[in-house]
Formats: sequence, C-alpha cells, structure tokens
Amino acid sequence: HEDGPSLDVKNVRILAPLPGSDVGVAYFDVVNNTDAVSHLINMSSPQYGQVAMHETTETKGIARMRPVSTVPVPANSEIKFSSGGLHVMLIDPLAELGPGSQITIQLHFEDNLLIVSAMLQPRRPTN
Repeated sequence: HEDGPSLDVKNVRILAPLPGSDVGVAYFDVVNNTDAVSHLINMSSPQYGQVAMHETTETKGIARMRPVSTVPVPANSEIKFSSGGLHVMLIDPLAELGPGSQITIQLHFEDNLLIVSAMLQPRRPTN
C-alpha cells in the first residue's frame, strides 16, 4: 500500500475572467507519484461549456498560445500549469460566475480521473 495518492493535484488557482472577457483560467500542479508516465487527455467542468489545455510559447519575443490535446506527466515528477506556460482556459460559462463561486474541474487521464474544486478568485491583468 502506497503512502498518498498515485496522482495528485495541488496549488489550485482558478481566476475569473478579465473585464470584457468571459474566459477564466486555471493554474495547478499535477503530481505523478508512480513509476509510469500518465497522460492527461482531457478536462471538463460542470460550470463551463469547454475546458481547454493551452501552452504559451515565446519565439523571438512574440508570445503565442496553442491548444494542447495531451499532456504527459512523467513518472515520479510533476507538471506545472502556470502563467506563461501550460494553462487551462475555462470557456463558455454555463451560469453567472463571479469571485467566490465554487468551480470544479475534472482532469481525465487515460486510466484515471481526478476532480479538483476551488473558489473563483478575482483576476488582475498581472495574474
């Protein structure tokens, strides 16, 4: 019997959209405590019509955001979803959501499902 979960999500931050937008963003760390790679293949949320993984890359000083379909989480390692790198876009809210709303995100792995919940935080242009 292992100590702790084989896959875990920590440091969850879910940020409300910037003024004039209806797209929220989520940041967190996915921890893989197993001896095998685990593939994150999809995400969903009962509060949003679409939850999409994106990655920001910078080439010659120009930042670009592209969708990502699968994120491999290496064995005994972690992947950070954070500003300026991998992140989660929360698109098409299904209800009126504001700071303080409880948001649930389901992380679908090839062989596992993790569910995280956090309170929607106000977002400033710097985060």
